Amino acid sequence: TPKGSLFLTGPVGDLDFLGEALLQYGSDSDFYNGRDYGDRLFLSATGGLLYTDGGDRLTLLGQYWYDGVAQSYDNTDIIGHHRGGASLSKGFLLNREAERSSVLTASLLWLGDFTDLSGMVKGGLEWEPLDHGALGVTALYRYGSDLTSYRFQGPGVIAPEFETGVYAKLGYGVF
Repeated sequence: TPKGSLFLTGPVGDLDFLGEALLQYGSDSDFYNGRDYGDRLFLSATGGLLYTDGGDRLTLLGQYWYDGVAQSYDNTDIIGHHRGGASLSKGFLLNREAERSSVLTASLLWLGDFTDLSGMVKGGLEWEPLDHGALGVTALYRYGSDLTSYRFQGPGVIAPEFETGVYAKLGYGVF
């Protein structure tokens, strides 16, 4: 599928801006309605703002994404989805003067699809007892009907509404 893209990044005051546009002729996607869109132009675009304060380990991110090729599973005539995301991460929760080790960080992530009213919220706590080593716990909640972007994972496979997890990082990997 022929594609062309444009990327923009730069500062906007204390914020960092990112933007991307993608124009394509036809689609690599398999559409559920069986139609062939090989002769159609599709536009996808995203824009977002990032704020980070390294001293307090505070990071805020907001992003909007129009996915011009996305298709609804329950209404196959709807092509093109409006999506958004936001993230908040705050470190040094217990002791601002702490060394890099023994840092406790909380994070919250939201991803949503405005078109089918689905999404997910993920929260987590991470403790860094060692340089390049951390332990964490997460909780994930998905909302929306069974045939929406964040619940439907394929024919007969629906993602669970709620999940929890634990993880360990050593070096730069996760296991």
